Amino acid sequence: MKGAFLKATMYTDIIFDLDGTITKSGDGIKESFRHSMAECGKTLPPDLNLDFIIGPPLSDSYRKIGIPEEEIDQVVASYRRHYRQTGIFINSVYPGMEELLCRLKNRGLRLHIATAKPETMTNIVLEYFHLRNYFDFVGTASEDLGRGHKVEVLRYTIENIQAPKEQMIMIGDRRDDMQAALINGIDSIGVLYGYGSRKELQDAGAKYIAKTVEDIEKFL
Repeated sequence: MKGAFLKATMYTDIIFDLDGTITKSGDGIKESFRHSMAECGKTLPPDLNLDFIIGPPLSDSYRKIGIPEEEIDQVVASYRRHYRQTGIFINSVYPGMEELLCRLKNRGLRLHIATAKPETMTNIVLEYFHLRNYFDFVGTASEDLGRGHKVEVLRYTIENIQAPKEQMIMIGDRRDDMQAALINGIDSIGVLYGYGSRKELQDAGAKYIAKTVEDIEKFL
């Protein structure tokens, strides 16, 4: 018989981004960003779209808007004070996400997180929304340990999962998530309900595109 059948990939380890993928955290992140700028005597154009700050490391976002290198630690510290007290709770779980996590766990899949958020902030979010028990491993950023960017965070997560890479897939809403998956040699799903565009995700190497939370399950 001529021709060949395509073999379906069996994903066993599903790695989620946090902000913009599991939780709708943009308003709180933006509020804390604006607060940090004002507290440090900086100004932002009132019509500046701050979606670009959701996902990448904070220090990169401040550099992008022209904060001098010697002042970045100050504004990052201001952001984190405000975010931990206020911004982190201006947040919500995307509709249908917890139900999706529950279904995936019931199917025997292992769920993980790879986020550019620091460990303390990540744990606060997961505990606040009662989501921690869904995840087998939570990989977070730590600039002190060389995990400032998503590529390093995902590499660290993959090393701790210890499963074949062909059985892993990264789910995220931004360019950094897709590029990290590509560089680390795993598949990815870009979600459109977060803060990235279809073009951004496809240009960064997304294997699949999910319009909604429910669409994610189609690829798993």
